[in-house]
Amino acid sequence: MDSKPTQHSKVSCTGGSALLVADCEFSPSECLVLEVMRYFCLGFAEPASFSWDRAITRAQSELGAADGALVACSVAAVLRAIRRERRSRFEFMNAHCTACSLRIRNTELSVMRLIRGARLDDIDLMKAAAMVIVEGRSMSGLLAAAHACGRDLNTLFPEEVAVWHSAPRAVRLLH
Repeated sequence: MDSKPTQHSKVSCTGGSALLVADCEFSPSECLVLEVMRYFCLGFAEPASFSWDRAITRAQSELGAADGALVACSVAAVLRAIRRERRSRFEFMNAHCTACSLRIRNTELSVMRLIRGARLDDIDLMKAAAMVIVEGRSMSGLLAAAHACGRDLNTLFPEEVAVWHSAPRAVRLLH
């Protein structure tokens, strides 16, 4: 994919320098979280797109009404905490674009590290990711939201945490 931007309404995609999602070795639940996060981000960027509804629908189609709503709300809480503190633009890839969805922005990867840290109860990883995300501003609200999101994901996907705990630390950090 070249780096020439293509327009998806107001959201442009220039994924040429972004990492490939496949290289991140996300778990199935993390792939869902990333997709849900992207739909919410698109909803914030383009309110008329109603992509927030697609975020909830996607989570519920994967996990059922109650568990899907729980995951969608947990992800939304993390994003709302980011929006309260972050001052610069939060870059994300467009969930509606198949080509864009294959790549991940550094801002998105930082959120995924934050949530992975919460799931592993790794406060150092959480703080490092949160500091980058909120650009040195207050991170207490973000840490609380991420911790709750991690707890919810661990309840629904306990097998993933067991695999990570047995893996080398480098694998747990999301490269």
